[in-house]
Amino acid sequence: CLTGPGACQATRRIFPLNNVSEPALSPGGDRLAFRGWGEPFEGSPYQGCAPAVEARHLASATLDGTAFRDITGFWEDGHPDWSPDGQRLVFDSERNRDDVIRIYVVNTDGSDEQDLRIAGQYPSWAPDNQRFVYRGCDLSGNRCGLWLANAFPAKSWETGVNMIGPAVQDERAAHPDWSPVADQIVYQSSKGGSWDLYLVNADGKPERIAERFLS
Repeated sequence: CLTGPGACQATRRIFPLNNVSEPALSPGGDRLAFRGWGEPFEGSPYQGCAPAVEARHLASATLDGTAFRDITGFWEDGHPDWSPDGQRLVFDSERNRDDVIRIYVVNTDGSDEQDLRIAGQYPSWAPDNQRFVYRGCDLSGNRCGLWLANAFPAKSWETGVNMIGPAVQDERAAHPDWSPVADQIVYQSSKGGSWDLYLVNADGKPERIAERFLS
């Protein structure tokens, strides 16, 4: 892409499976995890465009749409992110139908799924392969923003045992993405009156990226 828009268009690849969203590329760049929505609804602009993935849950496939693999079994599962070693996915789900979105971890082949006993959404792995960042609050529903946690197994009575602490206390912060090579997290927030991108160290002060590059 750096050589110009023509080269960018020539090398662009379009994922062939239809009616999927929330893509996450594996660390090796050979597979795509995604949220499948099944057959497009009647009248959908995507109806008949390409073969629809049958899954209404998280799944993965190679970039040409082959070697399809089911991962989870609930249509509420979403926002997958690969662990740096490529062995696990962290994701969120409202599968319990109690208006609480929770964080889960599962092996990439769909085995050993674990409820981490954390309420939150939009999880993203840290490069250490153990921690992740997510949007959430403390156990009392306060101090909402971006939180850090460990991806360790938790018993049913250990709610919040993996929670480390807040990285950003901003209830409008969302969609964090942890750098694969540094202890920095990029995220979006509307706290300034419009949706802007911010950068924060895992233990530091947020900095608006627009101001950084314009100054």
